[in-house]
Amino acid sequence: MKKTLLIVISAIFCLTAQAQFGVKGGLNLANWGGSDADDEDKKALLGPYFGVFYNIKASDMFSVQPELVYSMQGVRYENSGFEVKIPASYLNLTPLFRYNNPSGFFVGVGPQIGFLLSAKVKEDGEDDVDIKDDLKGIDFSAALAAGYELKNGFGFYVRYNHGLSQIPDEDDVKVYNRVFQVGVRYAFKMEKGK
Repeated sequence: MKKTLLIVISAIFCLTAQAQFGVKGGLNLANWGGSDADDEDKKALLGPYFGVFYNIKASDMFSVQPELVYSMQGVRYENSGFEVKIPASYLNLTPLFRYNNPSGFFVGVGPQIGFLLSAKVKEDGEDDVDIKDDLKGIDFSAALAAGYELKNGFGFYVRYNHGLSQIPDEDDVKVYNRVFQVGVRYAFKMEKGK
C-alpha cells in the first residue's frame, strides 16, 4: 500500500513539474450554423476571447491541456445597412489532447463544454433585449487547434470550435455555434530542456 501511494505521489509530482501554466487570448470569428440558421443576411460576429491553460506533459510528444476561457460568440445579421447583433458570452472548459512536435508545432483536439453567461439582441437604435432564457445554458462542442510555440514561452495558434448541441431552448430548432479563433499565448513555466 505504501509503495502504491509513493508511486502515485511521484507520478503527480513529475507531471506537475513538467507542466506549463499560461494565458491566452485573441479574436473570435463567430457564427451560427444548422438548417434553421441559414439566411443570406447572416454574417460573422467579431468578439474577444481570453483565458488560462495548464499544459501537462504526458510524454515527449503528447500532453493534456485543460483550458478555461471566456468567449464572446453569436451571430450578426445585416441587410440594406440595417444591422442586428446577437452576442452570447460563454465560459468554455476544454481538455485539449495535444500532439507536440519538437520543432514547436502542435495540434490538439478535445471536447468543450460551454456555460452561457449572457445573450442579447442588439438592433440599431433600439434597447438591448436579454434573450439568455431563450437559449440553452450549456453548449457542447468539438475543438480542433493547431499552433506554434517559441522557446521563450510565446506562441500563436488557430482553432475551430464546432457546436454539437442546439443553441435555442427548443428541441426542434437546429441552430449551432460555429467559432473560428486566432490568438496568441504565453506559457509562464517551460518544460526543462526547451
